Amino acid sequence: MLPVDADRERVIRAAGDGALRVVALSHTSLVSGAEAVLLRVLRAARDDGWEVSCLAPGGAFSEQLRAERIARGSAPDLKLPAGPRALGVSVALARSVEAARRLRRAAARADLVLVNSILALPALRFARLDVPAAWLVHDVIHRRDWLTYLHAFGGAVDEAIAVSEAAAGPVREAGIKTHVVHHGVRWPVEPAPASRDGPPVVGCTALLTSWKGQDVVLEAVARLRR
Repeated sequence: MLPVDADRERVIRAAGDGALRVVALSHTSLVSGAEAVLLRVLRAARDDGWEVSCLAPGGAFSEQLRAERIARGSAPDLKLPAGPRALGVSVALARSVEAARRLRRAAARADLVLVNSILALPALRFARLDVPAAWLVHDVIHRRDWLTYLHAFGGAVDEAIAVSEAAAGPVREAGIKTHVVHHGVRWPVEPAPASRDGPPVVGCTALLTSWKGQDVVLEAVARLRR
């Protein structure tokens, strides 16, 4: 959980003064896979004795934080708003300035800051923190606009934790120290039935939103002959 070798001794010494403190920043309050991972990380840190809090916009993810009894601070929504991209980026960056102000205040006593999306990187950069910062990387960054974000703001990250080698590649190329930690599953897994009645079932475990591409699945199924 400790991201920076050079700061490891300082963080360990801080444990002698009480619980280690981690402050997380979520760019959205929608609940998708990335937010589920962040929640599991925060829950594990709390159960391991860390003092845990998270800045997030109001909404579904904030409700999950409340249900887990994880302290929550308010933060602006950092998603790119709909409309012309240039205007959306300007709005998101303005919100990032406000998020940075709140993050800096929340992290004043923290031992680690954890951000959960490339869209949280500007706030991390603007905050100019004096504590180690880690980034949970969930997506393969290949679009030109995201690569621009990465190179402009990735320098604020001390270390990244990616879910796959594919996701880690562009982040490493940007010069950020990156580890790969694959998603785990509960074990043992109940065996699937050897046979089943009825037609085949295709599932998509994801948030129902346009960027997940469920419409592509539906169009593909509609073209099947049977």
